[in-house]
Amino acid sequence: MAMTPVHVNISVDINSGRSTHLAISPVPPGIYTSHEVPVIQAFPSGASKHKLTSNVFHKNHPLVLHQHDCGPGIADEAPPIVGIANAYLPALMAGSSRKVMFGASTVLGNATPLGAAEVPRFPMLTCGHPTVSPTVYPETNTGNTVLFGLTPQDVQEGWEDITDALLVDIMMTIATMAGFPAPEVLDPLGFAGIDPLKNGLNTLVTFKRSVQRSIASGGTRPISFKPEITGAGGGGGVELKWTPATGEVEVTGEGGKDDKKVSGGSKRGPDGEWRPTGDLASLPPLPDPAPPRVPLDLFD
Repeated sequence: MAMTPVHVNISVDINSGRSTHLAISPVPPGIYTSHEVPVIQAFPSGASKHKLTSNVFHKNHPLVLHQHDCGPGIADEAPPIVGIANAYLPALMAGSSRKVMFGASTVLGNATPLGAAEVPRFPMLTCGHPTVSPTVYPETNTGNTVLFGLTPQDVQEGWEDITDALLVDIMMTIATMAGFPAPEVLDPLGFAGIDPLKNGLNTLVTFKRSVQRSIASGGTRPISFKPEITGAGGGGGVELKWTPATGEVEVTGEGGKDDKKVSGGSKRGPDGEWRPTGDLASLPPLPDPAPPRVPLDLFD
């Protein structure tokens, strides 16, 4: 099987690109082309969305994992007057995102596929209006000396996930045009980047895709249902996985704010036993309960 070589991305690698964004008063309302400003992969304000290794390093920095997101807080540069005067800029920054969409199924870090992003074949997915777009690339990762390989299936699934994200945004645009409340109207926290409708659509689309991939694998890949609510400062969700071929069931949860995240759950193996996973697995086992003390005078 032919593998496509890719340089690793590390936490300090820089990425940038282009996208389109909404602008409102006092500039003429509309969609403007904007420059996605250069930021490092581990952009500080996006810590709640980062997925980085804790047990593998290159140049003394952690590696980027699949589904890593630079996160919120990124200011986009629209044409000069638009960029300065756009009243919608706080909402854009709260909901900003740059996500690594390609992962290496055969090369893992922290039990997660390594993330792949590289010019010109493997873009990152950036936020935008009316849809997200695969138009951001790392600028510095080709200077890294460690490479890994993507299988043809890894590449196909990365583009499938990008297509799914575009589909969700198209549905969101149609809903907004039909009069569905905008995210900031639904969100009682204001510009926190939380979008219940988009979270729900993402859940349904990713569930459908996981069913398709499980069937194609003969049931060896799990079917995943993962409802979640995420926003600029954090979020959380619960994921239920079932592997048809083995009968394994896993229930996990993840939540947190900023750079303080906790994840863990329980997994039932073919033997029917449930075992802790994630952060729960690192906790010491509970001590056996002490035998009950029987008063001696009970037998008098």
